[in-house]
Amino acid sequence: MDKFSCSMAADVMEACYKVGFKKLIDDVSVLAIERCLIQKLPHLLSLEVIWDLSDAEVQCIAAESGASSTDRLHATEKLRVLPAGLAELKRMRKHDRSMPDA
Repeated sequence: MDKFSCSMAADVMEACYKVGFKKLIDDVSVLAIERCLIQKLPHLLSLEVIWDLSDAEVQCIAAESGASSTDRLHATEKLRVLPAGLAELKRMRKHDRSMPDA
């Protein structure tokens, strides 16, 4: 029984090590790429370049897509309706004690 427990503990430890090592490699790779990109950013997007952008170019770069705008409007509408639904459910719970309390 002890041999089995030790073997299982070693297997779990090895699996955790493999996952941790892969995560470390991924993180180092992402940091290296980000550093390379960020170092070049001041040359690519200088203050002069930003000032020279037309309103249309700024709109193209920074504008929300139509799909995102529609999704945001739907989410906002749902968010507006939810408190009213919760209030109605609480009101119903006061009248019907067979419903469990939340």
